[in-house]
Amino acid sequence: MAVVFDGSTNYINRTGVLVGASSSKSGTLAYWFKATSAPGNIILGINAGGDRVSSAIEVTTGKVTVDLRDSTDTVLWASKTATDYADSAWHHVAISWDLANTTAYLYVDRVADQVDATGPSDGTVDLDGVTEWIIGADTGGTANFLTGEIYDLIFWPGTFIDLSSAPALRRLISSDGQTDYADPGPTAGTPKPVGYGSDGRDPTQGIRPSIYLSGAFASNRGTGGNFTPSGNFAASRGPAHYRQHALRSTPGERWFDSDRSGFSAPRSETFIEDREGLPSHGQRLLESERDGLSRLERPGRSFSRLVLGRDEDDSEERRTKRG
Repeated sequence: MAVVFDGSTNYINRTGVLVGASSSKSGTLAYWFKATSAPGNIILGINAGGDRVSSAIEVTTGKVTVDLRDSTDTVLWASKTATDYADSAWHHVAISWDLANTTAYLYVDRVADQVDATGPSDGTVDLDGVTEWIIGADTGGTANFLTGEIYDLIFWPGTFIDLSSAPALRRLISSDGQTDYADPGPTAGTPKPVGYGSDGRDPTQGIRPSIYLSGAFASNRGTGGNFTPSGNFAASRGPAHYRQHALRSTPGERWFDSDRSGFSAPRSETFIEDREGLPSHGQRLLESERDGLSRLERPGRSFSRLVLGRDEDDSEERRTKRG
């Protein structure tokens, strides 16, 4: 489920610092968004007299932006995409930085899309002086309201995920649907969300994020403390999950495509055919596609059963004992 921002009144914020978060030279931010052709602005803003960390959808161009600053309000890294993503479709944004090594990445839908205006340069992003963290609007909910939807916003201050590494990037967004799969599934080519774990530590293999807002954004699953909603929020279905599947919950279960039909189901409703000699041997199938038993596994009726209604050794005494 995603949260819908109306572009005029609603936002989510937290006054003061994030619990346990401190100024650092590294961090990783990821989120899904859908914006219209006339988008608002702020996805995430961190304010301390000026935006210290911000990511936005530009009002006029629909481009994704990122801006990092130190305690003197000096820009350490400012970048934007070359592409306009305000197309009313779901997109995944992944941003990470390691300023000690003057490295920073901006990826959209698993693809690098980055036009740097400043930096990245060595410096410390100021989180200690933060006065407000806000999602969906600018400082205090006064301007630049987001017109669109957000799904699964997650932020690790002090933790760098190398997005240029394909295995690392797959921790944030599914690589499924690629054309090199034998069966790419019903929605081939469409990036999918991945599970971050109940507390968001899966992508970093053990480090919990400070912010992890999912579902209705009612509570922060990260370590930084809760946010306060302002205005009335609607909900939407959100981006399509692991390939195509029915709208029912299977928490903790990965979905797989059938090698026979291409339809998907949770792991518990699929199996690997291990019976040798069948054309589907070694394939993953849905339980509903399981082939019947062979003659060796379920022999046909014997002549005596056809004539007598029972096998020859099925005596009255044996039948009485069984009964």
